[in-house]
Amino acid sequence: MNLHSRLRFACNIGMMFSPKTLLRDRLKTVLQDWSCKDVEVAFPYIWSLAEWEDALKEYPVRVTLINTPLGPNGEPGLAANANMREEFKKSLDLALKYCKALNCTNLHVMSGCSDTASRDVFLSQLKYCSELTKPRGINILLEAINPSTIQNYFLDSFQKKLDIVRELNLPNVFVQFDVFHLSMFGHTSKDIINFFRDNFKTIGHVQVAQAPKRNEPNLKGNIDYKSVFSVILETKYAKCIGLEFKPSSFDHSHLDALFRFLNKF
Repeated sequence: MNLHSRLRFACNIGMMFSPKTLLRDRLKTVLQDWSCKDVEVAFPYIWSLAEWEDALKEYPVRVTLINTPLGPNGEPGLAANANMREEFKKSLDLALKYCKALNCTNLHVMSGCSDTASRDVFLSQLKYCSELTKPRGINILLEAINPSTIQNYFLDSFQKKLDIVRELNLPNVFVQFDVFHLSMFGHTSKDIINFFRDNFKTIGHVQVAQAPKRNEPNLKGNIDYKSVFSVILETKYAKCIGLEFKPSSFDHSHLDALFRFLNKF
């Protein structure tokens, strides 16, 4: 059950394992059982920096992506929140500590919800993020999230996110290209492929899952992943593709078929 695709896949250790699984066991499985060197994790903060240090010494995977923390009341990010500007900066400080300890070079900055959001505040905070992260070699990523996953999320369309990336025109601010969310917004596989080709230079990270169930991308659903992966391969995209899906089971028996599919690309 080895992953040896020409594309660079990263296992999402937050979603692909049971919540009870220890960090070191997740990394061991990814590195030794699946022969995968890259992982991503939305919220690494559930483990201490000391736990990460110990686990990475034993199982030295590359952590390719983390998110900024949730807000104090579980808000899905604070970057656009007009009422919590200082709280966002504190959360960013924590994220940067984890980026340094994990040697992670991609940070997904979560905007928060529209009811407390200001576009001007969001732009200002992103400029602040860029100033802090650029000298550290860290890229800022923006992701649009569909309403069935997070209701009323501020970045609620691909175009809205893309417009902000283009307007900022900063050297380390990129699009997080989540194929599942694009499909859930109603875009077809053809739309998704065209978006990828047209905006290739702005894309800093890709994530995949089948829609609408957010399960393994080799399963039947709304997205033609054979075509999507073929185009990604054709473009010589060399950055990570996060496997951010909800597994059919936590015993990982489903992964044989998934890896056989992914290894075709």
